[in-house]
Amino acid sequence: MDHANLLKAARTAYEAGQLSEVERLCSQVLGADRQSPEANVLLGMAAARTGRTEVAVAKLGKALETDPDSFEALSWMSVLLRQSGKLAEALTLAEKAAQIRADDGEILGNLGYCYLLTRNAAKATETLRKAIELRPKEAALYHNLALSLQTQGMLDEAEGALRTAIDLAPDSPVNYSTLAQLLVGRARLDEAIQCLQKANSLDPGNLRSILELATRLKEAGLDEEAYAQIQTAIAIDPKSARAQMVIASILQEMGRFEEAVEQLELSIARFPSFVGSYYTWAQCKRVTEKDERIVRQMRELLRSDLRQSERIFLEYGLAKSLDDLGRYEEAIRHFDRHNRGCLEFHSPARNFDQSAFAAEVDRIIAAFSAEAMASPNIPASTSEVPIFILGMIRSGTSLVEQIVSCHPDVWAGGELGFWQERGPSLLDDLDRLPTLVSDYLSLLAGIGKGKPRVTDKMPPNYRWIGAIHLGLPKAKIIHCRRNPVDTCLSIYTTRFGDPPPYVLSRENIVFAYRQYERLMEHWRRVLPDGTLLELDYEELVADKDGATRRMIDYLGLPWSEACLHHEQSQRAVRTASIWQARQPLYSTSIARWKNYEPWLGEFAGLIR
Repeated sequence: MDHANLLKAARTAYEAGQLSEVERLCSQVLGADRQSPEANVLLGMAAARTGRTEVAVAKLGKALETDPDSFEALSWMSVLLRQSGKLAEALTLAEKAAQIRADDGEILGNLGYCYLLTRNAAKATETLRKAIELRPKEAALYHNLALSLQTQGMLDEAEGALRTAIDLAPDSPVNYSTLAQLLVGRARLDEAIQCLQKANSLDPGNLRSILELATRLKEAGLDEEAYAQIQTAIAIDPKSARAQMVIASILQEMGRFEEAVEQLELSIARFPSFVGSYYTWAQCKRVTEKDERIVRQMRELLRSDLRQSERIFLEYGLAKSLDDLGRYEEAIRHFDRHNRGCLEFHSPARNFDQSAFAAEVDRIIAAFSAEAMASPNIPASTSEVPIFILGMIRSGTSLVEQIVSCHPDVWAGGELGFWQERGPSLLDDLDRLPTLVSDYLSLLAGIGKGKPRVTDKMPPNYRWIGAIHLGLPKAKIIHCRRNPVDTCLSIYTTRFGDPPPYVLSRENIVFAYRQYERLMEHWRRVLPDGTLLELDYEELVADKDGATRRMIDYLGLPWSEACLHHEQSQRAVRTASIWQARQPLYSTSIARWKNYEPWLGEFAGLIR
């Protein structure tokens, strides 16, 4: 049989799923022509379908050496590289394949997913929409589209896309899990729990899903149900270090740090190679010389063969421990490694466009000019429910919310993403403001547990102070301030769950800080006197009683002694300040930058 017929027979065998026959026939072709691109492509595809990734990559690579425009080789190689985490290479190949066949829904779906994983949400959305036009019944496309829309704050559309994915694939647990995460962000916890319960019923042995449900049940105050889920997880995998870490995290959120530390140290003893326990342990306590054994274990573990994601977490855990121990030169070295590792691991996800950031500040200033603020033509709400606590991140917002929410008339709303998600739309159409205000007040009513006041402690809401004042002129706004160098150093040395893109670079942090200062100066010029209460962290630490009374008086609330005992609050705290917000006020964070003075770099320019 000649080569053409051998390859034709191999293609027929591949389409019939007869993969061993594919290998037999293609091997015959390659025996005579080792450069045959089609034979290498078919062998690569067969190897990929049988889980032999290295063989598949080698064969597809051979095919591309001979025929760089082989659509099948480009497509399959892109998928395999994406699955192995080589996102930049996968994206390049997917883009080339899509140029060859712009009407292929499958390659567009893969390209859209590559854009999503490299944090190019706008491109992901555009590409996935095109893929859906070509393959409107493919649930995975709607799922990935929802993720890209969510990244851009388009939450209604994201939720719609996920519900379409569920309609198309009602037995797929991942769609319910992703919808649950979206609903959590929208403060619809009860619905999120229902979705997680459905996901668990479809995949009852999924440890990650069970632990996620346990976490959400705990957030809803359903302690017994949460504990039952944790016990289920441990029954499935008695050696699960992750289950023990979730138990510790729940205890940590509740402020039961000693119990959390005990649980984590037990986990470290049992599972000394599980990185997550060390990271959470360092976050739960102030590390002392008595903890030297665990610090040594972290050092030793860093010398082992770790995945990059594990190494990043461990670098941070060690850096924070060394900071507690006062070994600042060593600490900053590990903070630097952590941040560089994050930049490499997430690149280009962590790119920060300084010009775009400044341009958006310009647009905000133009949209909320002195003239616009002085003569608004938009109906405003008379609601006094919201209490906005904002400022640069790491400026003391979590502490202020913890103090204020101890008042019996105040419910802690936490970090609500509403204005971050919806605020940008006002730059094009300020007439949308009344609708946004109505939606926002509905959100607060849903989470406020009947309390007359609800806090919104989202630091970057400082960007939307103008809109907030126009739409809610009776709302109270507490602007938290802190020494600029301490603020920026704290940003650099803190690990965030979902950080702004500037936090990993000294230069970018300083740039973002100066833009924040520029915008706050604008608000001071255009807002009526008394609109903002500006509270310095240093003042709060030096005179907690006086500063707290000033806050409560500004809020128009009767005095409550409970506000002086924030460390006794039982509410869960879920921010980067989870430990600090639970502690009695301490002065060690004042002028902390002096410990790192030789290594401040760009931060030194903020010393005043």
